[in-house]
Amino acid sequence: MSSRIKVTLAVLLGNILDYYDFLLFAHIGSIVTPYFFPDMGVRKAHILSLFLFGAAFVIRPVGGMIFGYLSDVYGRKMALLNAVKWAIFPALGIGLLPGYETMGITATFLFVLLRLLQGFSLGGEYTNAGTYLMEYHKKSLGFVSGILVASGTIGSLIGFGFATFCLYSQREMPWLWRIGFLLGGLAAFWSFGMRKILIDLQPPETMAAADAQQDSHYLWLRRFIVIFVGTLVGTTNWLPTTYTNFYVTKIAEEPTHIGLQCTMIALIGYVILSPLFGLLSDHLKCYRRFIRIAALCILPLSFCGFILLQNGHHYLAQVVLITASTSFGA
Repeated sequence: MSSRIKVTLAVLLGNILDYYDFLLFAHIGSIVTPYFFPDMGVRKAHILSLFLFGAAFVIRPVGGMIFGYLSDVYGRKMALLNAVKWAIFPALGIGLLPGYETMGITATFLFVLLRLLQGFSLGGEYTNAGTYLMEYHKKSLGFVSGILVASGTIGSLIGFGFATFCLYSQREMPWLWRIGFLLGGLAAFWSFGMRKILIDLQPPETMAAADAQQDSHYLWLRRFIVIFVGTLVGTTNWLPTTYTNFYVTKIAEEPTHIGLQCTMIALIGYVILSPLFGLLSDHLKCYRRFIRIAALCILPLSFCGFILLQNGHHYLAQVVLITASTSFGA
């Protein structure tokens, strides 16, 4: 195996495991939250798990900015090593943390803190992994970005599979969810060792000189557009993978297996479509035109997906939503 493939796999595997650690809670949050927030019904526990999942996103941009700064100053390798290092301790901590019955409100506080740290780690992981791969594979930016998106979804898919097993084994093994977090922490520790083979692509001085020569005309407007569209893509991304299951089972009151199948459709769709759309953008060799077409499609497709979801066409809604987000996200 060539060193180029090894470096790429080291980055992607770290991203897979970091996303697994972070998104495992999205799939088993309704099982975990009663241990730290007692006296809750199933519906309230699920709503609270969605709230805690969203709260971790509040600190995710902070992680992206801090690790991004460290990456520019000290190099990509250091930032990627520390990002995956920060994923180890929260995962192990959640797996080992005693519940409310043992530690009282302290357990609740520590649990929320560990979830925020997972968001902090993921913010540093994803942004730097994307930057590193695009600098490493400059001739296939679209395909590489699609592979990166797919790798994060693979991590979520692994977490989804484990969560499904936990859901059907909850009565016999109510402690099984802890094993999932412990395995995630150990896997993150293993990926930390793998990333030691990474190399820094550019010295910080070269990058700083390139930034200084960049045209700053309307730079603030361009950044705003990127952030706005990224928010839009993120919304259409997380709705089919996290919220649809709750909507289908708790609001539409469909059987549990329908909600699980909807989530499975979304995750598999992201894994397949993200690299394909990225490859298409490379083939067209006109990124601006591809981005404009995708931007024009994302709102109509998302609106159609929401209408289909509300009218009971859950599977078709998932396909439309993932097509909308992957076409632009890649």
